[in-house]
Amino acid sequence: MSRFPVCKHAKAKAVPWDTLGWLASEPFRVFFFSGALWSVVGVLLWPMYYAGWLGFYPGMTHARLMIEGFGGGFVVGFLGTAGPRMASAPKLTRGELVWLFGVHVAGGVCHLRMQVAWGDLLFALLLGSLLVMLVVRVLRFGKEMPPPQMLLAVTGLVCGVAGAVMFGVPGLVSTAERLRLAGLLLYQGLLLPPTLGIGSFLFPRILGGAFGE
Repeated sequence: MSRFPVCKHAKAKAVPWDTLGWLASEPFRVFFFSGALWSVVGVLLWPMYYAGWLGFYPGMTHARLMIEGFGGGFVVGFLGTAGPRMASAPKLTRGELVWLFGVHVAGGVCHLRMQVAWGDLLFALLLGSLLVMLVVRVLRFGKEMPPPQMLLAVTGLVCGVAGAVMFGVPGLVSTAERLRLAGLLLYQGLLLPPTLGIGSFLFPRILGGAFGE
């Protein structure tokens, strides 16, 4: 006979941990880690080259891995996490996370295989996919207009898409001026606007929010 007969409770069934859903709700968890790994790979190319383990000069591959693998991973991870919150919209779904991460990894692998054009086009697809996901959430699910800082973040994605497409289609960078423009869009336009937009949204809240609207 139970010592406490009135305290009989049915044993709760264990609920399996939804790892993919957990990652989709906070995409930075996987993209920050992936971006850090790509940065390590990009740096290791140089000692491997000078040790005679690489049969190609890694200058272009290093540059692309650092901006698209490392920088792009952090941009997608941060905006994929903060973007829906800024728009008061649903978080990314499992399918969206799998798609974004798959394209992200595929682009990096292409650069390692010296398929630079394919890597650039896949990076443009990655940023374009995230941009569409954010715009759809703002237009369809957003309960209120997103803060003005999100416009800067979206501008960075647009610049990154434009620069990557220009590099991915050789005919679009047939002159020195176009080549320089593509470089500015990809290497600077991708990172600076999101940094300004997210920073101006986030840092005042970290410091107490006493900076007005």
